[in-house]
Amino acid sequence: MLLDPCVTGERRDNSWRQFSKHRNRLVGLGVLARQEFPLSHIGLPSDRAHRLADLAAADFPGCLYDVQIEGYGEATARFIVYDRPEKMKDWEEFIQRHDVPIARVRQGLPAEHQGHSIVP
Repeated sequence: MLLDPCVTGERRDNSWRQFSKHRNRLVGLGVLARQEFPLSHIGLPSDRAHRLADLAAADFPGCLYDVQIEGYGEATARFIVYDRPEKMKDWEEFIQRHDVPIARVRQGLPAEHQGHSIVP
């Protein structure tokens, strides 16, 4: 389950601050881990970045996590994951599978990845 307070305006800002505070406490307790993955081939803004977030929701259904893609206008975007520590290896493999040069995406990926590629 992707965590995102579904409220607007000032209330949303307050909800997000509260959410972040509690999430960071869980990281401090070791219940959640935080890891940043630099994106070498996916920039912001882009359709590929949106697709990556959609694929994360599809590949990690029902789990408690928060994904942030940061780095708008920067040379390297970052995919930031908060999830259970034992899931970080799965996230690393996910990023390696999807953060590929656009030419490789267009050429086609191995059969195991068909249907899960990030096409602009």
